Amino acid sequence: MDTILLKYHAEDTDYLIYDVRRNQHTPDQKMMRALCAKNFALGSEGILVGPAGEGASMHMKLFLADGREATVNDRDREVSDQYLTDAGYLQEQSANDGKSYMTGKIFLPENFMNKKYAVA
Repeated sequence: MDTILLKYHAEDTDYLIYDVRRNQHTPDQKMMRALCAKNFALGSEGILVGPAGEGASMHMKLFLADGREATVNDRDREVSDQYLTDAGYLQEQSANDGKSYMTGKIFLPENFMNKKYAVA
C-alpha cells in the first residue's frame, strides 16, 4: 500500500500532512528529516502527524524538519484544523479565510517506508 502525504500551505510556510489513520506506517525521525529535506523536492518546514484524540480535542502533532517534536503555534493549528476538516474528522472549523489550503497530494511507493535514508 502506498503512503500518502498531503502538502498544505499557510502564509509563507509549507507543511506535509501524515495521517496515521490512513497510512500503515508511522514515520520515524530519520524519515521525517528525509521528507522535509529541500533537496528531496517535497521540502517543508515540518510534518503534521495525526490525528490524535477524539472530537473537539482532536489535534495533530508537529515535527520539525530535523525530526524533533515542536509546540504547535496558531498557524500550525490553523493548518491542522483545516486538514482535519477537509478529511472529515471535524464537522466544523472556525473560518480561516483561505489562509491555509492543500497544494498537493504525494504518493510514496510501499517500499519507500522500508528504505534507509541518507540524510545528515
